[in-house]
Amino acid sequence: MRVGGSRVFRPRAVPTLVTLALLPVLVSLGFWQLQRADEKRAIQAGLELRAQQPPLRLVQPLGGAAEAEQYRALLIGRYDTAHQLLLDNRTHQGKAGYEVLTPLHVSGSELAVLVNRGWIPQGRSRAEVPLPAAPRSEVMVHGVLKAPPTAALKLGEGYRDGTGWPAVVQWVDVAALAVELGYPLQPVVVLQDPSDPGGFVREWKWVVSPPEKNLSYAVQWFALAAALLIIFVVVNLRRKDTDER
Repeated sequence: MRVGGSRVFRPRAVPTLVTLALLPVLVSLGFWQLQRADEKRAIQAGLELRAQQPPLRLVQPLGGAAEAEQYRALLIGRYDTAHQLLLDNRTHQGKAGYEVLTPLHVSGSELAVLVNRGWIPQGRSRAEVPLPAAPRSEVMVHGVLKAPPTAALKLGEGYRDGTGWPAVVQWVDVAALAVELGYPLQPVVVLQDPSDPGGFVREWKWVVSPPEKNLSYAVQWFALAAALLIIFVVVNLRRKDTDER
């Protein structure tokens, strides 16, 4: 194919094969990122809708954490102050500490739910386990429902070491904890509102990757695909006099 007056386009085997192999991959990755952006928009819309619904009272068992996550909660009950969890490896402003999870017996129900009451600093050493205070009278708790923290890497079988209380844990096994406590637990954790009394440092951050990030990735993949086509054309352009030898 002749291009202009002095150059002709003559595709060679190797550049053609490389382009045919890479171009569909780059384009498909771009469309995949567009699809991920649409999925995240739908997830965000669903979470925003949940946040606008009336708060849940959690007097009935939930089927799972996913169906309740991000809903508001309004609970009345009493804390099980004798069985608190200290979620380890939590930092605040560069300081090491724990998040305090206290079971709340929901009034009008046989169920309990873990309430994350916020962050506290660790003791002077790892061996000094804090004893967080908790209200002993009936309380009203406002918050947002979230799936219990899971383990990125599980070392051993149990979710905790030892049998003492408060229990220092790296993650939360709700089923195992319910067996240990002797009463049923909801499969969620309530992140208590910062305005509620009787808690600790509460600066909740929802880690949600925005759809705009996927859009920027899609643009990058499509740009790479366009660059590949340009390189393919440039590499296969030859001078007319060279081609006619």
